[in-house]
Amino acid sequence: MDLAAVAPAFVEMAHRIVWCSAATVDTSGRPRSRILHPLWRWENGTLTGWIATGPTPLKRAHLAAHPYVSLT
Repeated sequence: MDLAAVAPAFVEMAHRIVWCSAATVDTSGRPRSRILHPLWRWENGTLTGWIATGPTPLKRAHLAAHPYVSLT
């Protein structure tokens, strides 16, 4: 499916949902989840997403140990 065909509907739906569940893994290998606020923009054929969050010491330590995030 062409991105141009689905991106506008995706952005509209994502902005109605408002929140995003995010999970990282701590330095001991335990999962930690949190809620984030994503913002999407479909402009000039490009879909771009941002996450509104702050770089807390805990989050920084998790990402330094395991630089991956799961988003839902």
